[in-house]
Amino acid sequence: MQTFLIGDVAFEIPDFLDTRIEEEDGTLVAYLPESDYANLRFTLSTIWRDGELSVGAGDRFIRRTAAKENCDLRETDGKVWFTYAKPATEGSPGSIMTFWEVGLGAHFMVISCFIDSAVGDPVMKQQVLDSVPDSIRSLRRVDASAPNQTMQPTVDRRTASPFDD
Repeated sequence: MQTFLIGDVAFEIPDFLDTRIEEEDGTLVAYLPESDYANLRFTLSTIWRDGELSVGAGDRFIRRTAAKENCDLRETDGKVWFTYAKPATEGSPGSIMTFWEVGLGAHFMVISCFIDSAVGDPVMKQQVLDSVPDSIRSLRRVDASAPNQTMQPTVDRRTASPFDD
C-alpha cells in the first residue's frame, strides 16, 4: 500500500495504482498505469472556525448530507460515510461515477471513481472499486509536523465552517 498525507489526514491506496496531484486543488488522482478507464480522485476539505479546526464539523456535514440525500450512513472506526453512484458525464455511454463522502472530525473527504463502461479489463475495474473501502478504513489523523514522515505531501483545502451549529 502507498500512504498519502493531505494536511493532517493520512490514508492508503493500493500499490497497483499510479498517482498524480491536481495542482489547482490538491486532489490526489489514482489510476491504473497507462490508462484512464478506471480512476479514483481523493479530495480533502478541512473545516475551520475562527482560525481553529472546527471539531466534528466534517462528521456533521456528512450526516446532514446523507440525511438530505436519503443515503444510508455508515459509521466505522471514528468515521462516518455514505456512497452513491450516478451516470458519468464523460466516457462511453453507460459509464458510472461512484462517490464516497467521508467525515473524520473536522475533515471531510470526497472520493470519486470513474469507470468507463466500454473500455478496459473488467477485473481491473472491479479491483479499483473494491480498493475504496480499505482506503476509507485507513483514513486517520496524524501529526503532520512530526519528523520522519514518509508520506507524500499534498495540499490541504481549508474551508470556513458553515456546518457548525
